[in-house]
Amino acid sequence: MALGEWLSVTNARELAVSQLDRALDVRQREQHPSVASAGNAASAAAFSFGLFALGALVPLLPFCVAPLPWRVGSSVALSVAALFLVGLASSLFNARFAVFSGLRQTAIGAAAAAITYLAGRVVGTLAGL
Repeated sequence: MALGEWLSVTNARELAVSQLDRALDVRQREQHPSVASAGNAASAAAFSFGLFALGALVPLLPFCVAPLPWRVGSSVALSVAALFLVGLASSLFNARFAVFSGLRQTAIGAAAAAITYLAGRVVGTLAGL
C-alpha cells in the first residue's frame, strides 16, 4: 500500500511537471505551486505505511483483549466504528456532510471486507481447507 502511495504521488508530481510550460527552466518548474502541491512521494509512502499499519490493528485488538465468544463480533463492531470515524474526519477535507462521509466510508470498507472474506473462502475451498 505504501509503495502504491509513493507511486501515486510520484506520478502526480511528474504529471504536474510535464504540464508546465516548457519555457520554464528546471528550477522554476520545481518551485511552481502545481509541482509543490503534488507532495513528496517518500513522506507520503511513509505516512501511508504508518496509517495502514495502525488501521490493521483495529480489527486485531479485540482478539487480544475480548473474551473468546465476543472476539469476532467485537472486531466487526470496532472496525465499523473506526471506518465511520475516519469518514467523519474526512468530511473536514471534502466539503461533504459528516454523516454522508461516515456512511460512505463504512459502506466502502464493509464492501472491501466482504470481498476479501469471500475471496478467502473461495481460495480455502479450492485448497481443500
